[in-house]
Amino acid sequence: MRKESQQLTPEQQQILEDFIKEFLPPRGNKRKNSGNELEYLAPTLDALFRKHFGFAVTFDDVLAAFERLNYTIFTKGGDWDWDKKDFKPSDKGEGTKILGIRGQLVHTYENNNAAFIYIDVDAPKVRDLRRTRTTLVPTTSPEKVEEQQRLLRHIDAFEKRYKE
Repeated sequence: MRKESQQLTPEQQQILEDFIKEFLPPRGNKRKNSGNELEYLAPTLDALFRKHFGFAVTFDDVLAAFERLNYTIFTKGGDWDWDKKDFKPSDKGEGTKILGIRGQLVHTYENNNAAFIYIDVDAPKVRDLRRTRTTLVPTTSPEKVEEQQRLLRHIDAFEKRYKE
């Protein structure tokens, strides 16, 4: 991911927002899933944007884009378990101040006073986008292979609209 001090250009912000609208429509509920958590979603979008558009997006870029598009963003508080080196659910309720989190996530999560930040998108769609970065195993069903190929063609068509 890109350094936090760099900003996306207005054109890059527009591409990110248009991509979100086209590939990740709002789901309409507040389901918490690892696939729609910012820590999973942002690196997925970052990898896609590096590959297809030649620029990187940060956690803050992704969160800000969803906010500008008025997506529902919800958080879950948590406490750091020093023994397990992981977050555990907080008994203090939503919005518990966290002690820290991995790498560049520290300020994003601290600014939102949360251990987990979820975006109201369909987690399986995020996982499908993430899978486009890898090669499927030979035993993958023909339906799954065709589904991935269809998504890749859709991404390529989206990319061409912005490269022309």
